[in-house]
Amino acid sequence: FGVREGSAGRLSAVTTTFGPLSSVPLTRDKIADLNTYFLYGLSGGTGCALTHSIVVPLDVVKTRLQTNPDQYDGIMDGAATIVKEEGLSALMLGLQATVAGYFWYGISVYPSYSFFKYAISTWLLSPDVAVANASVVALVAGALSAVLASLGLTPLEAARIRTVAEPE
Repeated sequence: FGVREGSAGRLSAVTTTFGPLSSVPLTRDKIADLNTYFLYGLSGGTGCALTHSIVVPLDVVKTRLQTNPDQYDGIMDGAATIVKEEGLSALMLGLQATVAGYFWYGISVYPSYSFFKYAISTWLLSPDVAVANASVVALVAGALSAVLASLGLTPLEAARIRTVAEPE
C-alpha cells in the first residue's frame, strides 16, 4: 500500500492490493429514469418467476421431506410416492404462490438495488468515499433491496409451504 507521486509532485494514485486508486473520483451514473426501472423490474420478475417455477417439483418434494421426514426415504422415493398417491399434478402444488412471490421479488429487488446503490453513493456519501467503498455500497444496497423484496415474498412462501404440506 502506498501513495505514488505524479507529475509536479502531486499525488496521483493510492496503491491497494488490487491496484491503484485514482486521485480523481469516477463519475457516478445518473439516476435511472422510470422506464429503466420498469425494465429492471420486468426482466427481474420474469426471470425470477421462470427460474423458480422450473424447480417447483423439487421444492414440493423438499417441503414434504421437511414436514414429514419419516414418510419418504429420500428425494426419489418422495417424488415417486407423491406421484403414485396424489398424481403428477401434486408435484406442481404451490405453483401460483411461487410465481406470484418470485415475480414480486424480481420486480422489487432489481430496481430497488439500482436505486439504493445510486442513493447511497450519491446522497449519503461523497464521491471519493463511495468509489473507495464500492463493495460496501453494493452490499448495503443489496441488503436493503432484499429486505424490501422479502416483505412481499415471505407471505407467499408461507402460503406455498402450507399448500404443499397440507394439500387438503
